[in-house]
Amino acid sequence: MRARGLRNLAFLRRRMGSPAASHAPLIRSHAAVLELQGTGGTNGFRQRLFVARFAGLIFIQAMELILMRRLSLALGLLAACAATGASAETVNLTGTYRCIHMCRDGMLGAPTFVTQNGQAVSLTTETGEAYQAWPDWNAPYSRIWIDARGEGAVYSPDGMRIQFDDGRVWQRDIGPPSPVVFRRAPVVYSR
Repeated sequence: MRARGLRNLAFLRRRMGSPAASHAPLIRSHAAVLELQGTGGTNGFRQRLFVARFAGLIFIQAMELILMRRLSLALGLLAACAATGASAETVNLTGTYRCIHMCRDGMLGAPTFVTQNGQAVSLTTETGEAYQAWPDWNAPYSRIWIDARGEGAVYSPDGMRIQFDDGRVWQRDIGPPSPVVFRRAPVVYSR
């Protein structure tokens, strides 16, 4: 079958009058089309097609990479904005505290008072000294700055402890626990 196809093609080429084509040997391509040897498959079309497809694949992958980077950046920014809004809630420090570590003049357990009005915080120490404090510019949601003393303090996220830069620690005084009252059920007598 193949030999008959080759003879028919050779006959057609001679009849068409192509002298160069009649002397070139015939080869079979991947698409079962007979081509002249030395033309590289329709003059290198397959090689050019391969290079074009390969370049197109690289271009598509690069575009997908850029799209994924932009998408991940947008999601990261969205998450950062959402987290910032949640962490921006300030703690209400107003209340009575007790000095529990490195108290002045040995006044361990002495009451101290904190009053917060907006961002302004008023502190009364265990010795009775009053100071004004503001949120620290470096960490406004976890530190306060006492300008008159030139020191700062870190407070816990729940507002239960305040630790000053000089080592003093105040703990919120929540008072003694409420007494537990036991009630007995009434006795019902039936006859």
